[in-house]
Amino acid sequence: MTLPFRILLPAVIFTCICGFARGIESRDSLNFITSLEQIEGNVLPGTLSSWTTTNIDGKTTINGDGTMTVSTSDSSFDAWSNAGTVDSSIGWTWEARLRIDSDLVAGAPVFDMISRDNTGEFAAPWIMFFANGISDRGTTGDYGATVAWSADMSTNFRTVRMAYDPYDGNGTRLWLDGELLATNIAGDFYNASSMIFIGRWSAPTKGGQTTIDYIRFDTTGAYSPSAALGNVVISGDPVVYEDGPTADTFTVSLGVAPVEDVTITLAADDQISLDIDKLVFTPDNWNTAQTITVTAIDDEVAEESTHNSDITFSVTSADEDYDDVAVTPLTVLIYDNNLCGPGGYLTADVNKDCIVDLADLAEIARQWLACTVTNRIGCYNVNATELKVMTFNILSGGDPVATIGATSPLYYKNRYQDIANVIIESGADIVGITEHNTSNPDPILTALQANDSSWRKLGKIYAKFAIEQDPYNPSNSSRNSYAYRVNFNEDQWIYVHVAHWWPSGGYGPMVVQNRIINGSVPADLEQFEQEILNTISIQETYNYTRDRLQTHIDAGRPVVLMGDFNEASHLDWTADYMVSGADRWINNSSGTPLRFDIEWRGSKTMTDAGMVDAYRAIFPDPVAKPGNTWTPPYANNTPGRRPYDADAPDGPNQVVDRIDWIMYAGKGVMVTDAAVIGENPNNPEHQGKSEIQPDIRYSGSWPSDHRGVIATFKIER
Repeated sequence: MTLPFRILLPAVIFTCICGFARGIESRDSLNFITSLEQIEGNVLPGTLSSWTTTNIDGKTTINGDGTMTVSTSDSSFDAWSNAGTVDSSIGWTWEARLRIDSDLVAGAPVFDMISRDNTGEFAAPWIMFFANGISDRGTTGDYGATVAWSADMSTNFRTVRMAYDPYDGNGTRLWLDGELLATNIAGDFYNASSMIFIGRWSAPTKGGQTTIDYIRFDTTGAYSPSAALGNVVISGDPVVYEDGPTADTFTVSLGVAPVEDVTITLAADDQISLDIDKLVFTPDNWNTAQTITVTAIDDEVAEESTHNSDITFSVTSADEDYDDVAVTPLTVLIYDNNLCGPGGYLTADVNKDCIVDLADLAEIARQWLACTVTNRIGCYNVNATELKVMTFNILSGGDPVATIGATSPLYYKNRYQDIANVIIESGADIVGITEHNTSNPDPILTALQANDSSWRKLGKIYAKFAIEQDPYNPSNSSRNSYAYRVNFNEDQWIYVHVAHWWPSGGYGPMVVQNRIINGSVPADLEQFEQEILNTISIQETYNYTRDRLQTHIDAGRPVVLMGDFNEASHLDWTADYMVSGADRWINNSSGTPLRFDIEWRGSKTMTDAGMVDAYRAIFPDPVAKPGNTWTPPYANNTPGRRPYDADAPDGPNQVVDRIDWIMYAGKGVMVTDAAVIGENPNNPEHQGKSEIQPDIRYSGSWPSDHRGVIATFKIER
């Protein structure tokens, strides 16, 4: 549905010809006197100045229906411009209703609208219109010369809206016919004032014929981009237990004041009950949160120890901006109590068979005997020092990027504080970073130190302890191999190596995917394995990494290897996984699951040298715990990324896998826990897209295209 503007103008603002008014879809043709009056709006005095033209005279025609047709050429800048100042501390909006009639150069943009900051940089929104879609210079990365959002712009008039709100965390937003296309297009680059250009201004815009119904502006701050859509705000992440605590709560409110009452009907399945199933919000109480209590239904069915239930929301209102607006279901996590009856497992039921008997005593004895073996997993000296280590690819140093996800609140925004928050929430003591920030001072380190002054940085690692270069192995940037040691306890050191491998023949799982797509998977799977390995193997890099670690392995020193290896693990691509594991190809319609038994050489070289994969030490079964780190879900229209979810166009869609590892070795080093930390699946930008969830859900918006990995060690003297 079309969602017109909702504007209440302050009394001090003068009245324009038509303004932004609720319900206005087109304008009276009598209002067209000259071509410049086609551009209208509500502006603060002293902001926008008089409109001027460049090569546009004689290229416009006022049609009988009140629209204006503009014919621009490929040989000159044909535009209207305004050199006034727009105060971004207040906010601004433009809306255009137009149709692209023809293009001079097939497939090229015809018309554009630019909000250019007055430093002369095209950092603020620069939107281009094609016959078959829309682009933004920042999104496509090529001055808008290719379509970012496909849409038929040539058959009927389409309404495009752009807005900037300094109080909205999503910054600049773009809509097409009321549908939100993207957030943070300008992001942190947007400066406080703008110059406006309309027409065929930029070199990539090749010109053609455009028919305009209207172009409107608002610089009063009365309009907020967050108010462009009726939106329902849900807060809370309910977790309930069948045997107590059985209940949890969440809240619902509206993000924009409605003009009519809004009724929200809630529904749940037979796993949970709600104390309220209908909410009513009025123009007076719209932003007052209403609390709903969720209670787990204690059934007699033995299910998974944890399972999910969705709460759905349907919205009705005489306010067309809210009526039937889509609301993402809220996922409730439920802990079942029927695996061993109402009380669950008893503490003494060590072997988890729901019976306490001599078999449990035998299991206790087995574990005790096992811990007499040096460095056995899960066994450690009670006087050992605990150390939590994390590996994290932070994506372009935390700088603004599009590939974080087109619908992410962090789209085109710096992510320094968000990355620091992930590290803080993880509880890590040492963090190995790939794609690290090279700024001095490092804004991520500054954010960490604001929380804990003990944080420091050297090269690719942050740590709460003193850091030095590894005296046995100097860092080698040409080999993407970085080596340090950390003084974590008096005279105790742990050696930390950070690697970032780049297989020469491409990312292995995608190489496998391409073979499936091309129908070139032979019947002889051992032959297929060797063909894949020979395509992507970088054995010299594997050996180089191994040899640097071998210095410490042979000496028994505590050593950790971590990083983004851009390669699958032989511990994951097993014969069992080939039969029972999840398909690594998202939305795979080929009929051949992407899961094979392949002994990837990189991880195999490391384990053969004596390194232990920390995550697989704790979770040895990849079928039960895939531990995927590449890549968290994102919107399908994310620039530079493959489509992800089931609504995407035909493939090849994204391939997911565990490519970020922590490996360790050393006398007296024991891993006691491991986890993948990543996105919260209840966040709107991730919901309904990933079947394999991270072990730990970060509380905010996930700031990377990789999940992180955490390992907890006990290290004896």
